[in-house]
Amino acid sequence: MFYSPFENTSNELSKMKQSFAEEQLFFSEDVTCPKCKTQLADFLETGYLGCAECYSLFEKDVKNMIYDFHKAYHHVGKKPDKISNKARINKEINELLKKQAEASANEDYILAQSIKEKIIELRRNL
Repeated sequence: MFYSPFENTSNELSKMKQSFAEEQLFFSEDVTCPKCKTQLADFLETGYLGCAECYSLFEKDVKNMIYDFHKAYHHVGKKPDKISNKARINKEINELLKKQAEASANEDYILAQSIKEKIIELRRNL
């Protein structure tokens, strides 16, 4: 049996449409996209907008629905561990490079050399 990843989203959009109707919230359901003739009600039924102009036309309503659905406007999930670890190492390397430049400017070449060795070791771990 084929499972659509949009099935839950579609069900949730239908529930949201019902709750909006029950609460009598104003949305631009009667507004129609001049390019593809899609209405907001169509989006609530299918989960799809018709064209690029729909995003501009229904921007406020869609953003409000996304916020109601996800409780955020932007993705705030976790990064995969591998990417997160690389980002942490890169950040540490950048901080060490600044410390190395500062040590060299202060003519503390022994410290600069030890920092350089730490940077080399971190780059091996990337």
